[in-house]
Amino acid sequence: MDFDINALGKFQLENLVSNRVPFLIILVGVKLESPLGDPLFVKYLEVQEPSNPVSAPEILDWAMGLGLTRSAAAVLICKDGRQSRLIVTALNQEGFNTYYLSDGLPALR
Repeated sequence: MDFDINALGKFQLENLVSNRVPFLIILVGVKLESPLGDPLFVKYLEVQEPSNPVSAPEILDWAMGLGLTRSAAAVLICKDGRQSRLIVTALNQEGFNTYYLSDGLPALR
């Protein structure tokens, strides 16, 4: 298995929250009340299934529309980690500071 510096596990995410590190949580293709509580901001993005991912320019337009800046940290969470990994890869190539939950939503349960 390849090491991915942008992949977070449940415990890394919990450490960010418990240490009050400011970041944005972006839910990709899943709807969920924030399991992590305030003061986190939760956004929702309806995306296509991983077999037909959105293009990098669409991802960039979407991120800018959310108000995501290149200096703000964001963690993307999807149903299994695959879709958010694709989006994080595209955003980081454009200079964003984004991460994804490696196992997706099931890691939070």
